[in-house]
Amino acid sequence: MIDGIYFNMPFHEYLSINRLSNTALQKLMISPATFWASSWLNPNKPSPDDTKAQILGRAYHAARFEPKAFHDQFTRALEKADYDGIDGALFNGAEIGEALFLRGESKKKAGETVLEQSQRLQATGYDGPIWPIKQAAWAESIGARIPIPADHWNNILADMKRIDAIPEISKLMRGGAAEVTVLWTEKGVPFKARFDKLKPKLFLDFKTFENSQGKNLDHCISDAIRFNRYYIQIAFYYHVTELIRKGALEVIGDASPDERALIEAVRGNPDDLEAWLVFQEKRGVPNIVARKVQLFTTPLSNRVNGAGLSDEVNRKVDRMTRHKSALLTKAEWEINRAVTDFVNYSEIYEPGQEWVPFNPIGETTDEDFPQYWFE
Repeated sequence: MIDGIYFNMPFHEYLSINRLSNTALQKLMISPATFWASSWLNPNKPSPDDTKAQILGRAYHAARFEPKAFHDQFTRALEKADYDGIDGALFNGAEIGEALFLRGESKKKAGETVLEQSQRLQATGYDGPIWPIKQAAWAESIGARIPIPADHWNNILADMKRIDAIPEISKLMRGGAAEVTVLWTEKGVPFKARFDKLKPKLFLDFKTFENSQGKNLDHCISDAIRFNRYYIQIAFYYHVTELIRKGALEVIGDASPDERALIEAVRGNPDDLEAWLVFQEKRGVPNIVARKVQLFTTPLSNRVNGAGLSDEVNRKVDRMTRHKSALLTKAEWEINRAVTDFVNYSEIYEPGQEWVPFNPIGETTDEDFPQYWFE
């Protein structure tokens, strides 16, 4: 696929594109071999078939960013528990066969499926709920929608209500476009990114977390950004927004007028886009918070000395005197090192050949441990 901005690309199609992503870069940071094992370069890579966790993740994600799409694509699964306690409810072949026997019918005919057995019982006038029939009718009614287990469905709806109940969070997450895919190439290296949410003045990613260690909420979030390398994703996506803002990429394929207007608004923005992370705690804890990630610092004296000047002049002064934040600087350094490893290993190893470490033999010294550990 050619470089550019894509709207409404199916997630499985995005996954199938062989380019470096935020996830790939983070695996390279662990080791080139870790990246290789799960990449397109491995001829024995495991099948990309959906797991239950991946399907649930997409459902939760759609509910948070695209409520209409969520209801179009997913539905609550029908479960036997829905009929527990209802008089005459039958669930298995043995129960259905017994009901047939009481009506003077054979319990089960040769080669008969449980559904056919159920239909035969229904034809006798049995008016209680028969699970195989209920299940077959429900499966036909949902069309292509993906069923979600009832407990997860209820959690999703509860999470949607919690988000809508916080105006500041809801405002951040609504508007703009969700699942915007961007493909680009730099110095011969192909990249890809997929925004949770892209808006004219900001980009946003949604994260869930658990606080099993009982940390202070702010401490827990800063640790999540640190240990899960969310700062890498922020720097990576910030770089993409700068490519868009500077007109380096065009919209490819179908896009609505609103989607094209969004890209024009990003291009017309004189400032860098803000980077936001929204965090929601799992297991029903109603902690939902948003954090803007600082990308640049500007001298405090600018605000005093710039009093009375136009916004345009103050903006120019800020851009001339600002410095990258320590977090952005660290992220860019780690990204550059990961890309360098990708290029070097790609040049050394032939396609299909395992990416074995260049230096498998070494020495562990005191410098490999943090000083506070010794103290």
